[in-house]
Amino acid sequence: MLLKYLKLQNIRSYISQEIIFPQGSILLSGDIGSGKSTILLCIEFALFGIKRGDLSGEALLRNGKNNGSVELGLVIDNKEIVVNRKLKRTSLGIAQDSGWIMVNGRKKEAAPSELKADILQLMGYPAELLTKGKDILFRYTVYTPQEEMKQIILESKEARLDTLRRVFQIDKYKKIIENSSIIARDMKEKKRELEGKSSDIGQKKRDYADESGQFEIDRLRMERLDPLLKKARDEVARKKVGLAEIEEKAKRFNNIKKEYSMKEIDLINRVDQREKNKAEIEQLEKEISLQDVQGLQEKMKLAEGVKAMLMDKQRLFEESRKSQMAILRSISELKAKIGNHDEIKSKIARLAKCPVCEQEVSVAHKHSINEREDAQIIDLKLSMEKSIERQSMEETAAKKIEAEIEELRNVDRQAEAIKVKWTGIQKDMERQKRLSDSQDRLKREIGAINVAKSSLQQEIEKMGDTESKYKDMQKEVDTALTEEKKIEIEHAGLLRSMQMRQSIMTKLQKEITEKENAMLRMMKISQYVHWLEEFFVKVVGSMEKNVMTKIHSEFNEYFRQWFSMLIEDENLNVRINDEFTPIVEQNGYETEITNLSGGEKTSCALAYRLALNKVINDIVSTIKTKDIIILDEPTDGFSSEQLDRVRDVIEQIGMKQIIIVSHEAKIETFVDNVIRIRKNDHVSEIG
Repeated sequence: MLLKYLKLQNIRSYISQEIIFPQGSILLSGDIGSGKSTILLCIEFALFGIKRGDLSGEALLRNGKNNGSVELGLVIDNKEIVVNRKLKRTSLGIAQDSGWIMVNGRKKEAAPSELKADILQLMGYPAELLTKGKDILFRYTVYTPQEEMKQIILESKEARLDTLRRVFQIDKYKKIIENSSIIARDMKEKKRELEGKSSDIGQKKRDYADESGQFEIDRLRMERLDPLLKKARDEVARKKVGLAEIEEKAKRFNNIKKEYSMKEIDLINRVDQREKNKAEIEQLEKEISLQDVQGLQEKMKLAEGVKAMLMDKQRLFEESRKSQMAILRSISELKAKIGNHDEIKSKIARLAKCPVCEQEVSVAHKHSINEREDAQIIDLKLSMEKSIERQSMEETAAKKIEAEIEELRNVDRQAEAIKVKWTGIQKDMERQKRLSDSQDRLKREIGAINVAKSSLQQEIEKMGDTESKYKDMQKEVDTALTEEKKIEIEHAGLLRSMQMRQSIMTKLQKEITEKENAMLRMMKISQYVHWLEEFFVKVVGSMEKNVMTKIHSEFNEYFRQWFSMLIEDENLNVRINDEFTPIVEQNGYETEITNLSGGEKTSCALAYRLALNKVINDIVSTIKTKDIIILDEPTDGFSSEQLDRVRDVIEQIGMKQIIIVSHEAKIETFVDNVIRIRKNDHVSEIG
């Protein structure tokens, strides 16, 4: 990876600035606080974005500005790349906005997290080494801020080893060992659980043997009881067959007795009915003999003629009523006509002029009209008198017919009474006939019943002991059933006992099988735990130790080499112990790093930093940032002689792009390019 340019808009002390990065060694020169470190932070921001707790938006966006941006041009693996990130001020604070990335001219809009993922992929950084906080590989191979230069050598050995494990991608060995311990602990817990589960297997087997023995005793008793039960059931079946046979006879015997009783009841009923019929016949004969049957028949014939005469008279009466109505309508019409003529006479008497010709009407003319009208009125009155006379005649005739009708109706009512009386006599005669027929029938039925009773009586006498035989057989069946029931109860009790024991044995067998399986699993788990603790963990630890030994050897060599280049003091030697802790020997005695001078501490940190960079670049083959290193104030506390030695260090590094941030003017004499930064009125500029 090589940087080409950096564009800043409203970032910290920069308003609008572009910085070009040539190849070779580059010095970012300027006074303290001029804005040198800002450039390094913006490079890191362009690559990875805001990092909570390490690089915030508030630390980058210029005060008073609502928007800012950083654009970085670089080359990675022969690919021309431009990445642009934006900042914006919101009510909740300063946040990243969507940016974009361009690879070989192809631009892609992306969210901040997507930009970081794309950059990491292009840089070839293993994803498992990246955290949400610091990008370790970048910090230890490309750029380490000045305040973090000495951190790794001053922190605890455990923290340093964990950091180095992650950097060199060998923390997986520690994770494997830790996970193995967790697995072994879980297995041991499972083993204890299985031990508890299988602890009573001996008792379960003894319980199973006891139940099995009792089951066998019950089975033998069952074998003895089965034939007895079969014999009892056969005996019951045989007895029931005999009982069924005699039961049929008993049913027949009872049916015959019932039939005999029914015959007796029928006989009594029929004899009683015959007596009743005889009494009723005698009563009917007496009643009929008191009636004049012949006279009633003659009166019935006369009654039939009265009905015909009554119908004729009713017809004549209706015709007379219709004639009266017609005469009354005629009289009404004549009265109306007379009224019309009287009205004409009244109008003529009042009339002075003719309403048609408007001439005066003469007295003679009025007299002529009156005479004419009077003549017509007289004729109409004569006709009306005749109609009234006819009406009177018709009314008299109608009254006569009405009287005749009433007389005929009285005769008809008498005829109806005679008819009702005759109907009653006929019913009595018919009833007498039916009763006589019934008497003959009852006589025949009584004879038949007596014959049937005699036959049934003979059968009853033949089957007289059937009931006693049935009762005896019923007792034998009850005795056989009692014996069968007794054996069945014992049999059912044994069967339930055997089923219960079988269920218990099945449950015990299942538990024994589960406990045996638990013991087998426990033995396997014991083997696994032994293999993990006594073999696997040791092998993994040995593998880690071998890898760390190789890294340690190379690391120690580079560390001593860089330190010796920075400090030429035969009495001061350094090395790396097994925990990668720098050990300083002065005059043959070990001394704490804190006892060194400022320049010596910086030299030690820089040597450690350069050794770490070299080893990482040699071991982690996938990363594509091996051509660049950024050194932030690497000469803090250096003497003039030590600054001269930095020239040799830069030449020895041999990278295509080395960016040094320093306010030491002497470094300008041995770098390829100098970028000067000055700050005026809180605004940083290149120039």
